[in-house]
Amino acid sequence: MKPTRLLFAITILLFTTFVYSCKDEKETTITKTEEHKTTNTTVCTVDGSHTYNEYVVVNNCWGKTTITNFLQCIYVKTEDSNYEFGFNWQWPTNINNDVKAYPEIIYGWKPWSSSSTTTKLPVSISAGKKIIASFDSIKTTFTGVGNTSFDIWLTSSNTPSTTNITRELMIWTKNFGQYPAGSKVTTTTIDGVTYDFYKGQMDWSYYAFVKTSTAEVNTINIDKFISYLTSLNLVTPTEYLAAVEFGNEIVSGTGNTSIKNYKVTVE
Repeated sequence: MKPTRLLFAITILLFTTFVYSCKDEKETTITKTEEHKTTNTTVCTVDGSHTYNEYVVVNNCWGKTTITNFLQCIYVKTEDSNYEFGFNWQWPTNINNDVKAYPEIIYGWKPWSSSSTTTKLPVSISAGKKIIASFDSIKTTFTGVGNTSFDIWLTSSNTPSTTNITRELMIWTKNFGQYPAGSKVTTTTIDGVTYDFYKGQMDWSYYAFVKTSTAEVNTINIDKFISYLTSLNLVTPTEYLAAVEFGNEIVSGTGNTSIKNYKVTVE
């Protein structure tokens, strides 16, 4: 769905007035009528965030290094019981092929954080829980290089930290000319959707499933990806699923993503 006129106007204002910098503030507007209440929050600070229920939306610019000529914002819009998360970005196209940012939605205990956003995560792999991510609709418009993806962290402890990460599991739902780390191992099908499976090694094991099917996917059964890796002895039952993140890895270019009624369930 296209951004509302208000959000579009905010985005245009930000892009024209603050292009190539981040605006150092959080902007929230609340509109009430007799029947509806609408709230819009936009955050453009580097690594700024906004919490909505069990989700934290973060303007993650982790790979910007010394780059200053960029703009990136996150927003949360609510209307009664419906909500929308979104990101807007504009990054240079002539720097390098490294990931600059990952504006994202965090659910769980990211190893770089001090606590979890929910009591449901971390959870032991041995518990065999169903872990399902879904949304009513999602739209990404991107002129540049990057992806739309889940980033899922596994740890050896139920108190995650950067020292006990064991695996990073990515599920790319859209690819805009980017290549995963590691090398391609095989092609596999999960829930009727075809993915190229990549494996690499960093300070932890890295796995990426890059969707090659053209069909749109609104529900991802994350536990089935875990089961696939477990069947290959690439994940062990003693590990913990710490966090589910969802966002856009950005290498370069301009784009936006809007996600309606995003939800992660652990059953």
